[in-house]
Amino acid sequence: MMAFYLVRGQSKSDLENLTYMEKLFYYEAMNIYFKQEAEKYNSIFGSGEGK
Repeated sequence: MMAFYLVRGQSKSDLENLTYMEKLFYYEAMNIYFKQEAEKYNSIFGSGEGK
């Protein structure tokens, strides 16, 4: 999770000082991002099933 947010401008100290609930929020936001990226690429290239 750290690498995901560090390259997006978050500071290391800010990420280290997050509360448990904030960490959960960041983690779920990251998961949503990756799911949306997967949907985007699947719509462009196909899901790869049956090929």
